[in-house]
Amino acid sequence: GSLQPALTAWAGPTVGRHAFLFGFAMAWQRTLSWTGAEADQATTLRRRMVGSVRPSFDYRFYLREVDAGVVLPWAAVGAHGVVPFVRYEDEQFSLAEQAEWDEIALEDRARIAGFGGRATLGAEVRLENGLSLGARHAFSLHRAQEVDEDTYTATVLLDSDTALVLGFAF
Repeated sequence: GSLQPALTAWAGPTVGRHAFLFGFAMAWQRTLSWTGAEADQATTLRRRMVGSVRPSFDYRFYLREVDAGVVLPWAAVGAHGVVPFVRYEDEQFSLAEQAEWDEIALEDRARIAGFGGRATLGAEVRLENGLSLGARHAFSLHRAQEVDEDTYTATVLLDSDTALVLGFAF
């Protein structure tokens, strides 16, 4: 849930004072490492990959008629989901060791996966050419859970962030 990339792309229709925005973001970290001497032909490859994709939907309501050249304050509510991707591999792992690492990857996927919502306040100025510049502040809530045969763990993340917004209206 805390895998939040620095940029998120949003797109959707605006009808009067209402906007319906679909968002997509991703965070990805992949590490490859080789050990051993190539001359000995005894190299080992280790792969670690952790990432997520974050689809979302937001409903935005403009507090005044949408027009170019004026400040447009708005409020929005939205929801998101986080789909995790985690894999740990090492050529030197035995089948039992790989099974243990697969279990760890499963736990990490459960920790990263989840859903959440947000409430946002913002303002923008649309120029005659369709470009808009603005800022927003969002309060987000994310919930994830992990369940195994012995334990139930729920995690709730509450955070806020402020961002500059660059938009294009067609």
